[in-house]
Amino acid sequence: MKQMITTNKTPRAITVIGYCLLFIVLVIVLASCSGDSSEMRAQLEELERQNRADSVMTNDSLAEHLVKYFDRHGTPNERMRAHYILGRTYADMGEAPAALEAYLDAASQADTTAADCDFHTLACIYAQMGAVYHRQLLLSNEIEARRHSSHYYYLACDTLSFLANIKLSASAYYLLNQRDSAEIILQKALCLYEEYGYVQDGLRSSPMLMSFYIDSQEHIQELKQLIDRFEAECNLFDERHELPPSRRQYYYYKGNYFNQIGQLDSAEFYYRKIYRPQMSFIEQVPIYEGLLSVFQKRHQADSIGKYARLYCAANDSSLAINDQEKTSQLAASYQYNRFQKQAFENEKKAERERHHLHILFIIASLLAAAGAYAFYRYRNKKHGEIESLKSEYAEATKQYNENLHAIHLLEDTHKQVINIIQQELLDAKNKGSKYEEQYQKALAAITEINSQYEAEILELKAENERLQLVIDRLKQYKDLSPYVETSKAFFDSDIVRQIRQNVEKSRFAMTEDDWNALIAIAGTCFPAIINDLNRLDGITPQKMRVCILSLLQLRTDEIANLLGVIPQYITKLKRSINNTLFGIDSARSLSTNLMQRYNVIG
Repeated sequence: MKQMITTNKTPRAITVIGYCLLFIVLVIVLASCSGDSSEMRAQLEELERQNRADSVMTNDSLAEHLVKYFDRHGTPNERMRAHYILGRTYADMGEAPAALEAYLDAASQADTTAADCDFHTLACIYAQMGAVYHRQLLLSNEIEARRHSSHYYYLACDTLSFLANIKLSASAYYLLNQRDSAEIILQKALCLYEEYGYVQDGLRSSPMLMSFYIDSQEHIQELKQLIDRFEAECNLFDERHELPPSRRQYYYYKGNYFNQIGQLDSAEFYYRKIYRPQMSFIEQVPIYEGLLSVFQKRHQADSIGKYARLYCAANDSSLAINDQEKTSQLAASYQYNRFQKQAFENEKKAERERHHLHILFIIASLLAAAGAYAFYRYRNKKHGEIESLKSEYAEATKQYNENLHAIHLLEDTHKQVINIIQQELLDAKNKGSKYEEQYQKALAAITEINSQYEAEILELKAENERLQLVIDRLKQYKDLSPYVETSKAFFDSDIVRQIRQNVEKSRFAMTEDDWNALIAIAGTCFPAIINDLNRLDGITPQKMRVCILSLLQLRTDEIANLLGVIPQYITKLKRSINNTLFGIDSARSLSTNLMQRYNVIG
């Protein structure tokens, strides 16, 4: 009976233990996910901060990683934000199709029925889509994107952005040669600026409407009214009633007004006033076009010839509009890619739903994730311990060598001082007068110097004895000893010893055989360094030598002395190597970075 009871309890106990282990695993995995979630949100917020600061973003791998994470774990707003940042990154990298695809994905993630829907980000997405479509001359697509953007800016209560998108859509209509529609939209936008109290913003936008009127006699009065009000009320003018350089296009419209009413001197004055320093050739087109018109009306042949040539040259430099058939094909390709991506997403969704049925697989995945996490933690901890040992060993070795150098300098300085005092004794003895007094002073000085010298030497030697014990202890660590032995073989080699002993001598020069020996011993002890350097684009023997000499922790002036160049040139090479290998635009940290990556313990 007792045996039977015992047999029944055993499986129950195993089951309880199994549930406990599973619970622990779940807690660990959830804690890990929580940490990942905080880190991912922090990275997303940092990229959004860079986007708001208008920084150029080119880290598409990080943005893609965030998209993958939030597609699985994020809210609709977070998924939308992640896809939007990916689109902005692609746009900064000049990949317009990929940017549009990301923007379309971002917009599709939004839940516009939710109370917490981020309408402002959704509006920004459509605004950026409109900007990309405009650059690609997909003008119908731009108009649709601007319409959505204005709608969502209105829901987000961002009135200025709402009005700006209405105004920008007028440009698309204008390029489509729908001038009447463009004029109506722009007039509506200017009225809304006034209605919502943004008078100055409306005035700053009025030159855009002027551009519609400059070639039309029937709108000459409207053009005059816009010009008069702009000059009377706009706050862009400074105390001398001059516009900033970026706004001088306005003078072209004013010049055209005077040109139409026959006041050619005034027209010429304002055409010339458009000019600002460092204008591109394309930006000078309005100047030459206006001046050519003026001189044609004056029948001045020389000036006509001059400005005709300038106008043609500048006009030929401007970008031509793509033909509509090509544009339509490009638009169709975007839509086709979009539908293809949607079908792929639907297929993935169905596959995920089927996978939800496999509970055992999920449990096994959790256990595997817990094991991987534990291994990851153990590996990181072990790596951290090794790095700490390497750092401690390197610091102890560095201090030990510095103390040896200090002892050597102290001995040399002591000898020099004693020689100077003994020379003073000899001089005093030869002069005869006051010999005894100077002799006693010199003896006292020698005694004091010898006492200080002995104390400093004893202190340095005592510290080196302590450091030697630390170095010997660290050498015993199994994980550290391979790096120590390899580094010791490198630094104890004949060529490295020769360089370290003679580097400060101004006349010391290395032969080609010496350089070959240095590269050879570096390749033997640290083959990864030589392999990585040989794979770099544009690697030169000079760069290779600078890199290996940096492992010796030589100063920039010492490396320059060995290579026979100026220190500034060495700094430039070190910065280039550091940037290529480690992505750090600085010369200062090259030696440290090389030693850490390739396990060099100096």
